[in-house]
Amino acid sequence: MHGKDAHELSLMVQHGYTSIQAIVAATKVSAEACRISEKVGTLESGKFADLLVVDGNPLDDIALLEDASKLLLVVKQGKKLRP
Repeated sequence: MHGKDAHELSLMVQHGYTSIQAIVAATKVSAEACRISEKVGTLESGKFADLLVVDGNPLDDIALLEDASKLLLVVKQGKKLRP
C-alpha cells in the first residue's frame, strides 16, 4: 500500500474482516474488480508485483502496515524504493 492507504486495512479489520481477508480484498479482489487480475493482484510468475517487507506479522497486527518505521523493504515494479 502506498501513502496512507494501509489505514483502510485497519478499518476493515475493525469492522469484521480478518487481517488476511483485508489484505486479499486490497490486492487480489481489487485486481479482479478492476479486471486486471491477469497482470496484478497476486504474487505469481509473469505478473507485475509490488512487495512490502515488514518488521512483524501483519496477520497478527494489521496496523503495523501503517507504521513507516516497520517497513524494511519496498519494491515497486521490480525496483527497490527504500529499505
